[in-house]
Amino acid sequence: MSIDYYIFNFNGSLPSSEILDAPGYTPPPLGDIKTVQEKMARYSPEIEWSRDDPFVGYVIDQGYLIEFNISPDDKGMVQCIGVHPNGIAEAEAVMRKFCIPNEWYVFDPQSGEWIHPTRLGQWNTGKPRHKTLYDQPDSPMVEGV
Repeated sequence: MSIDYYIFNFNGSLPSSEILDAPGYTPPPLGDIKTVQEKMARYSPEIEWSRDDPFVGYVIDQGYLIEFNISPDDKGMVQCIGVHPNGIAEAEAVMRKFCIPNEWYVFDPQSGEWIHPTRLGQWNTGKPRHKTLYDQPDSPMVEGV
């Protein structure tokens, strides 16, 4: 499996490309492992964390599997979450549930685009699913934005 998405914290607002591309720029951490797991579980209780590897969580349901990887840096903080989905629509629906309230953005390395969490899981709504750096909503991250 390859990582198909990365989840980052920008405190609710995606920075400009100048900031994102600045040498040495690092987004704020998501939190320590326990905090990140709690923030995810609060809105997506179906995520089960591995007993053998506390950095790996799964959602397994009929027809799909989603693996989440969180690894702390040398200070014990999680900088991003790697997401390995087998079932893209389902993965986006699960990520949407915990990314919106936590104000976390999703990066799709295949397209090179940042996805505003309110756009996750919107496949046939007529709205663009991916948001570029220059095409993000001006309103706060709330349902329906």
